[in-house]
This record gives sequence, structure tokens and C-alpha cells, in this order.
Amino acid sequence: MPSGTGDSAGSRSDRQEAPGRPGSGRPSRPDGARLNGSGARSPEERIESLRLRVVDALEQQIPVRRDAQHAVLIDFGETPGSVQVFELAPGVDVYSLTQVVAWDLPLGDELRADVRTTAEHIQFGSLRLIERDVSADLVLHYSFPAGTLDGEPLREFILVVLAQGLDARTRLVG
Repeated sequence: MPSGTGDSAGSRSDRQEAPGRPGSGRPSRPDGARLNGSGARSPEERIESLRLRVVDALEQQIPVRRDAQHAVLIDFGETPGSVQVFELAPGVDVYSLTQVVAWDLPLGDELRADVRTTAEHIQFGSLRLIERDVSADLVLHYSFPAGTLDGEPLREFILVVLAQGLDARTRLVG
């Protein structure tokens, strides 16, 4: 394309090729990370960055670790939990928090009623009673957009959700 025609992005030859992908026409960042055509990070890199954001926000206050499926595992009081990150739709990243509130509870109508009453006090997320033959597990689940929430606000928000699960455990198990 002749110069002066308004092509502000430059020609294909002006851009650095993605490592290992000669001729792809996809530029790379100086650190070698792949960029998509708009200059953004790949979805995999963006999701990993969001996972690290959760780890960085929480590790100062509660024990966290990662599992083989890349979930961030949490121990909050007597309740284990996890935060997973996924892309719901292009450009819409979501944190999915799951907390095991109680397990192997004796199943019966009284437990079902107690769980319904306790669930009324949950402001963020939902309590789910997972029933088996004679026992049940109780799980708190909450998904929310990842957006720009990070650092202390992200930590405080996650801790508020986890505190609800711990309160539910205290109400139901003692």
C-alpha cells in the first residue's frame, strides 16, 4: 500500500511475527506472548492472569494453592473451596466460587427445612443441597464477572462470600 493512504496499522511486514508461527501475520508482544489481531492477550493468558489475580489477592490472608485443573483452592475455616475462571463468552470472563459448607449430613425433611431457612440469609450466591441415599452435602456457589476487580476489593468480596458459607455451616452443623 502506498504511504500516505491512511493505513495507521502499518503493513504486514512492519509487524513482528508471533514466535514459532512464521507467516501467521499475528504480532507478538516483546515478552513473546501471542497477541490476537486486536493486540490483546490470548484467552489462555487472560484467564491465567485472572487466576493469578485471585491468588495474589487471597494468599496474604488465607491458604491458597492450585490444582491440576488450574483451580485456585482455598481453605476458609472448616470449609474448603475453589475459585475457577472461565470465559463465558468472548470478552466475558467469570469467577466461579464453590465452597463445601458441610458434607455427609443426615438427610431428612428437617435438614431440607433448615437449609431453606439458612439460604434466606445468603446475599451472594446460592446454597445447594446435594442429596444422596441417606446423606447430603451442602455447597455454596457464586459466579461473578471478573471485570477489573483485584487486590483488596477482590479479596474482601471473596471473603464476604466465604463468610456466608461459614455462617451457614455454623447454623446447620454447630
